Formats: sequence, structure tokens, C-alpha cells
Amino acid sequence: MVSEGKIDIPQMSQDILRTVNESEAMDHNGNGRDATTHLLTLEHYAPLSKISSFDVQMLCSSLYAKLSDSGDVDGCKQRASAMMEILHKDSGTGAQPGDPVHLIMTSDMIEWVRSQPAKATGVQPYAYDGKELQQVTYIGPTTGGQPAAVYFALDPRVAAQAREKRAQFLADKSFNYPSLLQLAKTSLRQAQQLEQQGDYAGALTQLKSIERLHPIEDTPLVDLIGTYSALLGKTGDSHAQSKMGLCLFGILQDMAHNGDGLSP
Repeated sequence: MVSEGKIDIPQMSQDILRTVNESEAMDHNGNGRDATTHLLTLEHYAPLSKISSFDVQMLCSSLYAKLSDSGDVDGCKQRASAMMEILHKDSGTGAQPGDPVHLIMTSDMIEWVRSQPAKATGVQPYAYDGKELQQVTYIGPTTGGQPAAVYFALDPRVAAQAREKRAQFLADKSFNYPSLLQLAKTSLRQAQQLEQQGDYAGALTQLKSIERLHPIEDTPLVDLIGTYSALLGKTGDSHAQSKMGLCLFGILQDMAHNGDGLSP
């Protein structure tokens, strides 16, 4: 799928994350058939059996088993197992920066953690030997209840997507730029005060107040996105936290590579 060059890989990764989350929510509410139908919308990329995603294959196995009247339950399980083999054995160990797990889609990183099983507790850029990696801290049964770190090398198209977002932001004349900066500064300060008081939900609401001028996820300001990602994690939305952590990584990569600043 990747070598054919016919698919927008970063977009497919985002769609996988979003669709899996939405389908899981439908299933949790007792709408298994709707969840299955929604998961099948990913087939505009490829047949479900061809989508190399641990989460997609695990979810389709679960949904088909519950419906018990359609779908290849065993096939989905086997493909999920194969994807786990790829992520954990064939793509790098991730135990050291010198041997990172090489990923194609940003969703692969989240799936690596989930397939441990474990929970991500932090995502941050990590520079090593001239390369930009992602360091993810996680905790789970396999870590003995203690935080552990894994290192990922992401496909260059992730950074390319971030560059495109920044370019779109800079070219957008539909909002007052100085007003947005001032609102972001004020909202960030107030959100951080609420965070220090332990009111994470209130801090998140305060931070989102900038959306009256511009969507927060499309506003590539480092402090804003970094705080937003942290608050999402503290309010229990680990998927969104990982997504915004990757967004922050892309912003920092783009900043690091659009000029060295050594001359006027």
C-alpha cells in the first residue's frame, strides 16, 4: 500500500485512529452492528483484510464474534497477531534510541503501546544522532508497574504533514493573528493556573476558549499544543494526547528544518 503511492498515509493514519475510537464507542453503547458498519468505512482505502492495523483487526474480530452471523473472526485475529509481530519483532526493538521502532503510520505508535498492553503516560521529541525520534513513556503489566521508555522513528511524511499545516496556518487571513496570539497567551496562563490546582477539566475548557478565533488543533503554537496534549492525558483521553504529541513533534521538526538561524 505504501510503495504504490496512491494513498495519503498520514490521512489514513488519522482516519484509523478516529474510526476505531468512534466504532468502539458505538459498540460500548450496544450498537455493535452500527460499529461494524462504521469500521467498514475504512474500506475506501483498501479491503478491511488488507489494512495493516492491530487495532482495526482486533476490533473487527471482536465485533464479528458478537454478531456471530458475518465476518471472518479467525482471520481478523490472525492478522492482528501478525501485525503485533511486525510492530514488536520486525521493525526494531525501540529499547534504545539506536534501535527505534520504525513506523509508517502515527497510529502504529499508539497500537504498539496498546498491544503491550500498556498505557502511554508521555510523548516527547528526542534528538539522536542527527535524527528526530519520539520517546514514549508507558506503564503496564510488562513494565512491572514502573514507567518505561520506547523510541520510535516515524515516516518522514508525518513531518511533511506538519509543514503543510503550518503553511496553511500562516496563509490563512480569515482571523486576526495578533488577537489570536494574545488570547492564546491569556488562555494558556489561566489554564496552567487551573492545572496547578488540580482542575484538569477546567484547564482544558479554558484552553479551548481560543476556538472562538481558530481551531486549537490547527494552531501550531508549541506551548499551546504541548499543554493541550498534557491536559488531554490528565483527563483520560490518551488517544487524543498521543495525537497531539505527534502534532507537537511535527511542529518542532518543521521549525528545526526550515532554516538554521546561523546567518541573517
